[in-house]
Parts: sequence; structure tokens; C-alpha cells
Amino acid sequence: MMKMLGRRNFLTICGGGLLGLLVMGSCKETSSPELEIPMPYSLGSTIEKHIKTIFQKGYAYELSEEDFFHGHFLFPADTTFNRNENLKERIFTLEEYFSSVERVMYHTRERLNDWIPEGNNLPRSIVGLMDGSLKIPFFEGEGYKNDGTIHGTDPYEISGEINNRRESTPLINFQGEIYRIWPVFYLTPTEKGRFNANNERYELFTILKEDQRFTKKK
Repeated sequence: MMKMLGRRNFLTICGGGLLGLLVMGSCKETSSPELEIPMPYSLGSTIEKHIKTIFQKGYAYELSEEDFFHGHFLFPADTTFNRNENLKERIFTLEEYFSSVERVMYHTRERLNDWIPEGNNLPRSIVGLMDGSLKIPFFEGEGYKNDGTIHGTDPYEISGEINNRRESTPLINFQGEIYRIWPVFYLTPTEKGRFNANNERYELFTILKEDQRFTKKK
């Protein structure tokens, strides 16, 4: 049985649909400065292909905090999520954000401590493309040598190409409120999850965080 992710106890789940695929219910104001947002099915179905392949190839063993529980969205380096020419941040919609994802960086075997420096290791930093395929990146860095970790900001190489994708945390307008979106998404085992891998159902969520500049005074 997979272990439930216990560390995200501060999140408010918004039920219903998203981006025309889930009917988003209203998110009640709570004391929490963060919201948990389900991923649109169009993007989630591509990620589901990545995750199935990761398990099939033995890169991960289970959906758990010890092994495999998250991924990182990567965007083009010249993304419009950067500041505009007036040096003011633009505000985007969730649709614009999710539709701009170009790659995904996964990290598996997070706390299993099974990486052997200079050993014959299975990869634990894996890149998913938007056609559903996986690529194994390489990075000549200490973090990779010591524990197999490649971050989204690292200039990793795939098939001779140096990565020019980066994580991005733009401002998002959601139901009339302004948030900053977290570039990490989480894989949460649940019986009613829309996605399936390794004989278990799970849901995909990302997080919106309050930005103090836009937070309404209570």
C-alpha cells in the first residue's frame, strides 16, 4: 500500500472541475495562505504516461515521500512569465500557465539513499517531454555525482542539447484573487484519483501561494 503524503496538511482542496475539465467550485477563504489546485486532465494525461514509464523501467518503486511524490514544471527560458518591458510583473491565468509547460523534471528515490557515487546507478533525475516520452539528462555537477540530483535550473544535457528551460513562478489570477504559483506538483495517492500507475490511483496537484502585495486585509 502506498503511503499518503502527510506534509501538506495546510492545503485547501478545491473540488469540481478545472479548465473546462473540472468544474471548479468556489474556494472558501480560510486561515491557510495556500490553495491546492488539481492539474487539468490534458496535461495530467501526459504526465500519467511519464509516470507509468518511470515505474515500468524501475526508476521508482512507489508513490511515497521516501521514493516518488513530485515533479517540476519547466518553461522556455524566454517565457512571457518574465517581467514585461515596464518592469512590472504580468498576471496570468491557470490556463496560460499549464499550456506553457514544455518539460517536466522528475526526482525519484528521494530519500532511499541508494545512489552510489561513480556507481552503475539507475537515473533518479528524469525529464518528461510533452509527447509523453522520457529522456535521461546528464549534468557534470557535484549534486549529480553525489546523489543523482539535477535541478530544473541546472544546464543539463539531453542528446547533445543543453537545457534552456527553467522553473517559473508567475502571478496567477484565480477566482478574483492574485496568487503566486509554485512550480512543483505533487502526486497524491487516493482511491478517487483520476490517474493510475503501479496499480494505484492518484491525483496531481500544484499549489497557489498568497502574495502579500495582493492579500486583502481581513
